[in-house]
Amino acid sequence: FDLPEIIPVVQYYLMGAFPEKKVLLMGEIKTDQITRDVIDKYDIILMPHFQIRKLAENSVDALMNSHSFSEMGYSQIEEYMRQMGRVTKMYFFHDNSRKAINMGGHKEIISDEFPVPEDFRLIYKMASPWKSGNGRYWEHLYVKS
Repeated sequence: FDLPEIIPVVQYYLMGAFPEKKVLLMGEIKTDQITRDVIDKYDIILMPHFQIRKLAENSVDALMNSHSFSEMGYSQIEEYMRQMGRVTKMYFFHDNSRKAINMGGHKEIISDEFPVPEDFRLIYKMASPWKSGNGRYWEHLYVKS
């Protein structure tokens, strides 16, 4: 689940790199809900972010977000957290900003302020080894209680 503008690029790359994989794209699904049965039929599912509402409750084992929550407004983060809590069965991982940066008038929301649902318990939090730079990005791993 990503921005609609990103999906064609990801689709081009993944379908070229893995031509044998079965891929589900938006518009190809014949149901209003993406259930575990639907998920199990595909190797790769590529959908725009607004389609996350179609995921059935507790239908994914793990959900991951990298470097985008901090760039959203707080109400958008709240909606993603609601959806994440609804669809995630076990783990939630995110790698986001720990330091508020003012980016062209938008002040980033730091990861410690995310409204993670109460039934998720933090397992670890540490500086991201991939893009921590000055310690701006931190990884967080939660498990659902």
